[in-house]
Amino acid sequence: MSHHEEAVDDWLRIEVVASYDELHAIPSQAISAADMRAHLAELHAQRHMERGS
Repeated sequence: MSHHEEAVDDWLRIEVVASYDELHAIPSQAISAADMRAHLAELHAQRHMERGS
């Protein structure tokens, strides 16, 4: 297994599983995909303005 594959495997086992367990325990913390897209679009617009592009 390559270093990259090991890093992805570690990330999946540690970060993703922990996030899933946390969300499963407290589902009210979840946000919709539409809300996430809107948030990311806002961040993108802010960075775009900061760079003067």
